[in-house]
Amino acid sequence: MPYTIYYHNKSTRFWGRTLPIVLALETAGAEYTVKEPTDGMPEGVGFAVPVVTLACGHSTSQMPVILDVLGERLGLGGSTPEQKVRCKQLIMDMMDMSSEAIAGKFEKDKPARADKWLSYLEKKLAAHKFLVSDEPTVADFVAMFALLWVDKLFEVPNASTYPKITAYRAACAELPAMKKIEASGVPALP
Repeated sequence: MPYTIYYHNKSTRFWGRTLPIVLALETAGAEYTVKEPTDGMPEGVGFAVPVVTLACGHSTSQMPVILDVLGERLGLGGSTPEQKVRCKQLIMDMMDMSSEAIAGKFEKDKPARADKWLSYLEKKLAAHKFLVSDEPTVADFVAMFALLWVDKLFEVPNASTYPKITAYRAACAELPAMKKIEASGVPALP
């Protein structure tokens, strides 16, 4: 049984919060479909999308939970106990970063908050090509989502201040799953 994602307009107008989920499924080579919430979305899971029905038939909602579960099931949540904990923490950190960007806390005339987050991300990239290890994890897929929001809503004052993030973005752009998303022609964000 393939995975089923329920999201607005079947993610045909924009990927939105399905982006990290689809990146995980594509990276793992998992079979999935994207459906309208009105097309059989399970009841009692939550009312906000995305909702994902797993290959086992169980369903869950809320992007961080979905990604935590997918990370475990698809082998994209870190391989050591330390990496697994770091991955879970970074999922939540990147959700916070995207939430703050969307809420307008990254003000162009007051770049301190954006700098705090980007400096934190820069430090997390010191040891590995990706956030948790030298292989991508679900934390990276959330970070890609968060960085897209930062790019959309905030002009980073001096991108050269973050050379590891620059290299990281280039590595993420080369992932086959990201190339497939970009080739779809569907915008990542609304």
